[in-house]
Amino acid sequence: MVKQRDWDFYEKNAQQRISELNSKHRYFEYRTNLYKVLNLCAIMEGLKPKSVLDFGCGLGGALNILASKFQIRDAIGIDISSTIIAYAKKEYPEYTFIQGNREKLRNIHVDLVTFFDVLEHLEDIPGILRLARSSANYIGIKIPLEKTWLISLLNNLHLKEKKSRFYSAGHLYEFNQIEVERILRQAGLKILNKKSNFQPKEIQFSDITKNRMKAKSGYLAKLKYCAYTALTKFPYRVTCPLFQLINSRDFFVLCQAGKKKDAHTGSYRHFDRVRQPI
Repeated sequence: MVKQRDWDFYEKNAQQRISELNSKHRYFEYRTNLYKVLNLCAIMEGLKPKSVLDFGCGLGGALNILASKFQIRDAIGIDISSTIIAYAKKEYPEYTFIQGNREKLRNIHVDLVTFFDVLEHLEDIPGILRLARSSANYIGIKIPLEKTWLISLLNNLHLKEKKSRFYSAGHLYEFNQIEVERILRQAGLKILNKKSNFQPKEIQFSDITKNRMKAKSGYLAKLKYCAYTALTKFPYRVTCPLFQLINSRDFFVLCQAGKKKDAHTGSYRHFDRVRQPI
């Protein structure tokens, strides 16, 4: 069941993303999707899927890159936004795009299900992983590790999203790597390979990233934007270590569907927040 607030948020965000697709934004979208797919492929160790389903496929760019790399004809994208799905169908008519929620995973079986920056947006992570486990042989995940020292400090000071709007738009959870791995094991998934790294400078220091930060409201968001702007004026070799202290890392993990029972008792933090457009 999709909550009305979630539907409204992602429809509004979808319209904004499509309206921004000038040449610069298209390049940014491509670079971001390429970064996601290549890092996931790096831990797949010779796995060559013949069918793939990208859950939360967005504009379809990551699915297109992944399907092209492995010459996959049976490629499916699922997204909650009807606006996004309409755009993806027009842009990539050779693939199948379905508008809906996790229930659309039922009665579908593919070699690989992918979640690129999706799980942190979902209310019931164990539930979606159980469905994915029954729908695929392998599951590939990219998720941000947002429990940095700065965010932990803000939590300890009780400066949470509903007051400060500091956190990433639409994210319901924040994780560290240990918590993500525990959730995956509790969902019955076997971790085959994993890696974590920071985003490349082409994405991390882009004008698009800066503009998205600037658009956020709240004094802490504005403070972070000012710090970001100041640091980008220094050489990358100087600013990168500083950003590693305050920015999230990206965690890539490849899982195999297991048979053990779920026993979800995770302790990751949940925020009942008002979503803000990216």
